Amino acid sequence: MSDTIDFVVEPGANDGFDAFSWSPTLSGIGSWQAAANFAGPPAAALSRMTMYVQALMMTNEFVFID
Repeated sequence: MSDTIDFVVEPGANDGFDAFSWSPTLSGIGSWQAAANFAGPPAAALSRMTMYVQALMMTNEFVFID
């Protein structure tokens, strides 16, 4: 059986951004750092075709200025 620890993060005075930089460290029998041990899966590398399509889409936004 395992235990669960829930952390609740609330917005501060300025909630204009959807991010936070709080990184707790849990210590006891062992030590766990949230930034190093509890990160999500790494982002997949983009293929050459995906990078090319993104470059074309950014060029369209650059060329046609409203």
